[in-house]
Amino acid sequence: MDISVDLSVLFYPSQWKEVLEELPRLSEQAGVVVDNIAVEVLYSACETDNVLVNEYWMRHGTAPAGAQVYRIIVNGSSTLPLNKCAAAVAEAFPAETTWYGTAEIGHTEFGLGTTLAWTKSP
Repeated sequence: MDISVDLSVLFYPSQWKEVLEELPRLSEQAGVVVDNIAVEVLYSACETDNVLVNEYWMRHGTAPAGAQVYRIIVNGSSTLPLNKCAAAVAEAFPAETTWYGTAEIGHTEFGLGTTLAWTKSP
């Protein structure tokens, strides 16, 4: 079935290139075939009223200085139960990555502020 995974993720900008390079392959290994990926930087981790920043504080006892919160939209397909698709995509993130997200049936159109970061070659 066609699916869309919409994630909020706390990353350091230096991690993004490697994550993007590996995300399609690792997601497919976990059960989600990726058609395209869009990304939007939401804000820096200086925002103290954010669930991802708060979780980082609880895990590490310090602020995630220099990190950013990204919105990542992955359109693709999967035979996994819908409630397993977001976690399958998140398996491509580095260990200890703080994230949350959802999956839904169908593809999500990218809006203003999002940039197409990767698309499957024809």
